[in-house]
Amino acid sequence: MKWKKITDQTVGRFRILLEKIDGDPENHDYGLPRAAWMRAIRLMNHYGSDTALDLIDKRAERAADRGDYASAERWRNLITAIHAIENDERLLGEKMH
Repeated sequence: MKWKKITDQTVGRFRILLEKIDGDPENHDYGLPRAAWMRAIRLMNHYGSDTALDLIDKRAERAADRGDYASAERWRNLITAIHAIENDERLLGEKMH
């Protein structure tokens, strides 16, 4: 099985490691752009996870209320990234330390 590293960075106290398994039809980045992952990390470092999620949720709601659905979707993508970072689920075959 061959792995392709998409990104491996440490931002603040969080490490972002995105890898793709060659031949695996599922990309484990949840379909989010790299910018969403980086912005989510910055918000988590600045506000903490819970406060960042509350803030982002309010901004997404305001964007949707004014009919700006593209912005609302981008805000919701940040929520997805934060939840994925917090859960840090191991992939099949990944070694646990």
